[in-house]
Amino acid sequence: MKGFGKKLIFGIALIISIDIALVLMFFSEISKDLWMPELFLFAIKGGIILWLVLNVRESKRRKEENAKRKNN
Repeated sequence: MKGFGKKLIFGIALIISIDIALVLMFFSEISKDLWMPELFLFAIKGGIILWLVLNVRESKRRKEENAKRKNN
């Protein structure tokens, strides 16, 4: 996926959908049996958040490099 904005929108949409799935799992009647899928979704959510944080840092670094090149 190219472009920081598209990655950010995609990541936020994934996080929201995972949150909705987790809420539905927590309030289901068999929530005690769903501990493994809940754990799996928490791990995926953490990975997506890490991916977004790394993309934000990379975007800031590229903007700084481009500004330095432009000013020189």
